[in-house]
Amino acid sequence: PVMGAVVGILNRRFCLFGDTVNVASRMESTSTRDMIQCSESFMDLLQQQWPEAARLAAPQGPKPIKGKGTMNTFFLYPPQRMPSRFPASDD
Repeated sequence: PVMGAVVGILNRRFCLFGDTVNVASRMESTSTRDMIQCSESFMDLLQQQWPEAARLAAPQGPKPIKGKGTMNTFFLYPPQRMPSRFPASDD
């Protein structure tokens, strides 16, 4: 879940709060440079809604994530950078 609100009195700005924002921040901070890391729950949704894109993901295995414990994470690759041990499917 995520919630948004305008915060501040003098310098107002829109902020997002919630577990979704925290997980996204942890995925970014624990990722490798120039890589898109995502959680297992994101991969489940991606598989349901865009299976072609989900085929471009390679599992990274369990990773300790601060405040969340151990999470299974995945890297999303562009088709041309897909590691050879995880070939992109043509079907």
